Amino acid sequence: MTSSGAGPSPATAFLPASTAPASDAAGGMHALLVDTRGTRCPTPLLRLRKALRRCEPGRVLELAADDPAAFIDIPRALAELPAQLFAVRDEGAYRVFVILRC
Repeated sequence: MTSSGAGPSPATAFLPASTAPASDAAGGMHALLVDTRGTRCPTPLLRLRKALRRCEPGRVLELAADDPAAFIDIPRALAELPAQLFAVRDEGAYRVFVILRC
């Protein structure tokens, strides 16, 4: 992702909750990318729950959100979901929550 504020390049664009390929050419895992930018709560949380139901334990999800309420709601909700907050990246206009499915 670029941090210049121009947005992600087409090769790294976030997609709605859909299954990412199991591995890349080097054999590494891809994260499931969930783009909730432009939506307001409760949509980011609902999309996170849907993505967690679709993926197996051990999978990494990256949820992009620009709703300030999601910055609070997502970490709080993870206490009740089968997932763990791994990291949060501030990308300027939005944040990316890196989440591990337990």
